[in-house]
Amino acid sequence: MIEGASKPSMKLSSPWFDLRVFYVRVSGFQVDKSTPEFLNLYHIPLSPDTLLEVNGVRSSMYSDGVSLVLRRDRVDMKSEEAIFVSTDTIRLNGSMKFKVYDKERRVLSGVLEMSNSNSSVAESRSNAKKWSMSCDTEISASSGLFKGKHVSSLELPCPEIEVYVAGCYLGTQLPEEA
Repeated sequence: MIEGASKPSMKLSSPWFDLRVFYVRVSGFQVDKSTPEFLNLYHIPLSPDTLLEVNGVRSSMYSDGVSLVLRRDRVDMKSEEAIFVSTDTIRLNGSMKFKVYDKERRVLSGVLEMSNSNSSVAESRSNAKKWSMSCDTEISASSGLFKGKHVSSLELPCPEIEVYVAGCYLGTQLPEEA
């Protein structure tokens, strides 16, 4: 054995989820001039160990999260829907909470979670980590936000909200819908 020789180091790196698109589709409401031009999206790490990077800039581990804009990409009056999208590059190595607001009103909240559970979209061959997403709508038909369709009944239907994220984790493309 040669003295002073070192063993090859096993460099362990944290797997990053590279999120490329965050998309919110709101449908089943009256599209008009009051339909927002943008929504605010907040990403909040669920653990102090979770690193979050937006457009190449890493947020501090003491940060409360990162705020981004979901711009209104498309409005369709006929199908009564609006689509809001962000194509900012977001990288994370652990679970995060997200919240979507129209000004001060919360529209929805959710969690993008890395886990070892069996109910997920993608599985890494090397460490069996999986990503899943869950969302909760925070608006009601009576909130005035995304006004419901005009109907003759007294019950106002709530708008439908779809969240879609797309990105890459350990070389695997991840579409995820909730």
